[in-house]
Amino acid sequence: MKQTIPRDRGTVIVSNKQGKILFVSKNNIKFVLPGGSVEKDESSFESAIRELREETGLIPKKAQELFKYKSNILYTENNKIYSTTHTVLLIEVKNYNLRLGDDAKYKYWINPVNIAKFDNEKSYILKSHIKIINKYLNIKKR
Repeated sequence: MKQTIPRDRGTVIVSNKQGKILFVSKNNIKFVLPGGSVEKDESSFESAIRELREETGLIPKKAQELFKYKSNILYTENNKIYSTTHTVLLIEVKNYNLRLGDDAKYKYWINPVNIAKFDNEKSYILKSHIKIINKYLNIKKR
């Protein structure tokens, strides 16, 4: 059996004034929360901020680390098996003027109550990101 390689990811929750959460996609099929892999000499927190700017052009006004989430969903890339630990940040932005980058050509603001209903024949939200939103909503209720 192949060894599982741990991967750290900074993941961002941005909520607009209507309470909808921003999801992005490279291909208009698989939607994810903004964020990405941690680069050398970078923390997960820094990675989340950098990826948010690269993918959306949004500038954080306030950032708060909410929790860490270890995905139990393994994925294969380049014939290697990865397990991802997300450092999840809640970001308040200066404005909502999106400038989508190469990694995020499509955006979708989704009401978190309707996340489970988003999956359809053409598009879906990555399961681990649905779980992250559900955990966020549980924290928010407290």
